[in-house]
Amino acid sequence: MAEERKETKAAWTKLFTTFKVALDVKKLLLAAAGIVAMALGWWLLAVVFYGVRSVPQAPDFITEKMDEAQKREAFTSLKSAREKWNLLYEMAGPAPSSPKDAKRVDAVDLADNYDEYIEIQAIVDAHQRLSQTVEVRKQDADYYLIIDGTTIKKRITNALDPKDTAPLDKAKERKFTVADLTIVNDKDNSIRIDATLVKVEGNIEDLQKFRAGAGTPEAIRDSQLAKEGAKKEVISEAYRMYVESLKKPQYKPAGRLRTLPWFEDRGPNPYLLVAESFKETGTAGTRDLPWAKGGFVGWLLHDQLPVLVEPLVKFLSPIMYFFDARAGGWNRFYLIFVILWTLLVWGFFGGAITRMAAVQLAKNEKISMAEAIKFAKERCQSFFSAPLFPLIFLGILSFFLIIFGIFEGHTYFLGDIFIAGLLWPIVIVLGLIMAVVLVGLVGWPLMNPTISTEGSDSFDALSRSYSYVYQRPWHYIWYSSVALAYGAALVFFVGLMGSLIVYLGQWAVGQAPFLSSTDPTRDREPTYLFVYSPTSFGWRDLLIHSSPFAERKEAVTAGGMRTVTYQLKESYRENLSWHNKVGAFLVSIWIYLFFLLIVGFGYSYFWTASTAIYLLMRQVVDDTDFDEVHMEEGEMEDTFTQHMAPTPTAVNTGLQMVDPPAVRVPPPPPAPPSPPPVPPAPTPAPPAPATGGDGNSPSSGPTAEPSPSQPTGNGQPPGEGQPPSGDSNPPPPSNP
Repeated sequence: MAEERKETKAAWTKLFTTFKVALDVKKLLLAAAGIVAMALGWWLLAVVFYGVRSVPQAPDFITEKMDEAQKREAFTSLKSAREKWNLLYEMAGPAPSSPKDAKRVDAVDLADNYDEYIEIQAIVDAHQRLSQTVEVRKQDADYYLIIDGTTIKKRITNALDPKDTAPLDKAKERKFTVADLTIVNDKDNSIRIDATLVKVEGNIEDLQKFRAGAGTPEAIRDSQLAKEGAKKEVISEAYRMYVESLKKPQYKPAGRLRTLPWFEDRGPNPYLLVAESFKETGTAGTRDLPWAKGGFVGWLLHDQLPVLVEPLVKFLSPIMYFFDARAGGWNRFYLIFVILWTLLVWGFFGGAITRMAAVQLAKNEKISMAEAIKFAKERCQSFFSAPLFPLIFLGILSFFLIIFGIFEGHTYFLGDIFIAGLLWPIVIVLGLIMAVVLVGLVGWPLMNPTISTEGSDSFDALSRSYSYVYQRPWHYIWYSSVALAYGAALVFFVGLMGSLIVYLGQWAVGQAPFLSSTDPTRDREPTYLFVYSPTSFGWRDLLIHSSPFAERKEAVTAGGMRTVTYQLKESYRENLSWHNKVGAFLVSIWIYLFFLLIVGFGYSYFWTASTAIYLLMRQVVDDTDFDEVHMEEGEMEDTFTQHMAPTPTAVNTGLQMVDPPAVRVPPPPPAPPSPPPVPPAPTPAPPAPATGGDGNSPSSGPTAEPSPSQPTGNGQPPGEGQPPSGDSNPPPPSNP
């Protein structure tokens, strides 16, 4: 009955066994090592390739000596260069720690053409002038008006009473902006700084011109529209884009391929989400709870799914960036190194994980980490080259299309009519092949399990992964969907448990008496130990959010999103002693290592589930049993010895053990003597046969057979050397 129930059980339910297989310390350590190796390589490449590039600015392309046509052409080049740099900044730029450090879009990014750029830049310059700092400084016995960021420095006195310096002394202690300046009378050089009326000595034309160029976006728009021949549509569109950028600041994404794993944005902390669900339903200006109305799907797709399929995201992201139209030669050169490093790292560490998973899933046996690493090391070239071949093939096809484009673009009417017009089907066919190859790369997770399960090479992994995906696409989609849905719950659960572990430890230590104090210099509550904790998964928020010295601050993620995090107050951090910082550093090392194991579960589950999906796809496509897996010679011996019953250990009872006497076996009786051989009888000479007229011997009667007791004529016992019983004729005599 049990076997019948086992047979009726759906094959895809084997995917639910992957949690137990993935939650293995050896696999978690391999995944953590792979995460660190990949991150360090990506960080080094980003520092090198980003460091030698600078952001393109308008003065680098547009000069006053150019005419309008040249300026428009130069702006097109500027726009192209800026888009390439923005993409490089998105991939390899340093991630901002606060909105102040983040780069915002400017007029070049907002404008689509040169006319829009001019109008937007005019609004930007005027609006930014309003916020420039204005100070009143005293030097010796004189007072000066200074506008920060400019060369404007004017000597001022009290317009009502030059000898009364009290109003100027009060103004000296305050900070003003250009918006606080008002030109009262340009004839007597009187101006007002907020409520203080002063007189400027000397010429104020430059100050007056500077103040006239500052204004609100509405004022600048109205002044621009009032000009004769103004391009009203362009001005209105420029005003709209700038105002929208003020209402909703647009920060440029940064450091997607540079940020270290401890600081990547992986969404809010799971424990805080669960805890806050019992308290509130979200607050304005912060991230809503995922299970709030309309927010769960977005949280699942944006936060959980990328974490679950992070290895696939890390592999496909550089490829997607490579085919981005904004990439350019420098960015693609950088991405080639990123892709190669990614394939090398996960070819080795992913190969070791899938090897362990394949043996455990198929044979329900475990191999050691050393054996898995040895297996991955011996086949590292196959693991590395299997996904590399499709990329090389895509590069070759792209090269042919580039050559096609060169001929088409530089032969004018010949290229338009003959090359493009007649040969464009070739482009379509090559594009189709490239699309098939690129889409088939979703089967990349099957390549490592193929080599780990079959013990084969890269060509077998490549052919199986593509054939399985294209022969049984719905099976692959179904298995992947089940694995993703199941894995999303598992990743959230493991993240929740990991957060709970570190939080309960911190909470229990903090309950020690006489540690807390309202004085930062005397507070010994262990919040300071987590000042360097990972920000990813909201772990730093989790560990310091309950401290009275923590405050909520706005931050910007690597994707350019605004969010809210917890930070310790500046006054608290300034009072940390050297031993506080050393202790916090040492504690952060342990937390960083434990964090890698938690994040590593997502990688371990990804490769384990990929192995299970491969075994299921192989069963469907090739009709191969699920439990068939290639075993190395050493692994087979280890597996055999694991099942051998241990030899029972003799127990000392105090009695001397005596061997039993040997039992003598009597020798067999001698064989009876064989009878003496019978001497052969003399053979008489045969009579000469009579010859007939036709030359043949005459027919004779039947020949008498010798008796069984008589030997045959050839000296052998009866039955030996004689023809079969059905043949009564003796063999013909040989010719002398």
